[in-house]
Order: sequence, then structure tokens, then C-alpha cells
Amino acid sequence: NVKDSIMLHAESKNITIHWKKNDETIVYADENAFKEVIENLLSNAIKYSPSGSNIWITITTEKDFVTIRIKDEGPGFSDDDKLKLFKKFSRLSARPTAGESSIGLGLSIVKKLVSAMNGRITVESIHGEGAEFIVEFPKSDLSIHK
Repeated sequence: NVKDSIMLHAESKNITIHWKKNDETIVYADENAFKEVIENLLSNAIKYSPSGSNIWITITTEKDFVTIRIKDEGPGFSDDDKLKLFKKFSRLSARPTAGESSIGLGLSIVKKLVSAMNGRITVESIHGEGAEFIVEFPKSDLSIHK
């Protein structure tokens, strides 16, 4: 189970994950691609965050979009990093904090998947102060019935 492995990775680095969501909302997206996007962003947040830090995942619903924010306390991105962030095989200034591997494909794949699902991805970051990835997906017209 991928969620379990991500949580184990966070626990092994003593990283606390904080979840905040305002309601149950259905996203109009491919389920497997959606999971891959979220898992990649969360895995990166853990990979580049120092031991003992925090990661915040916030899910909010706007009029037509569901917004997912993943914020970490890692090294953040320089202006140069931001220019090549979503390109294949990009080497950025940040390095994994526990020797994890990185080949520079994850964010380029994430960008393609998000775009294919009519979503948007942006990043807010100040070098040395962490990063926040913001992903917006169209909200489904379906409602959840319990």
C-alpha cells in the first residue's frame, strides 16, 4: 500500500503530516493519475524535508475547483530552480535529506498528469523557507451520498 509506505517514510524521518479538509468533495479526475500526482508531491515533500519537520496538506473546495496544497519545511526553490521545475531530468539545488534517490522525472510527470486532467499546478516558494505545491482539479458535479 503506497499510503502506508509514505507514512512509514515520514515516520522514519520524524516528520509530522497535518491534514486539513473542509468537506467531502469529488474531483473530476482519473483515479490512478490523481493518486500518482498526490503521492509524488507528498513523497517529494518528505524526501526534501529535514528530520523533525512538518508537512501540511490542505484540501479546500472553491466554486468550480478542488484545491490541494502540500506545504513543507524543506529548502524551497531558488529562482533558477523555478524556471526548470517541471522539465524532465532537471537537477535542482535541493538534495534529498536522507540519501533518497532522485532522477528528476517526478515533477515533469506530475505536470503532464495534472494538465491531462484539466487541472493546474503551481508552486510558491522562497529559497530556504520551504515550498508549497498548489494543485487545482475541476470539481465534479456529483455529490456524495452516505
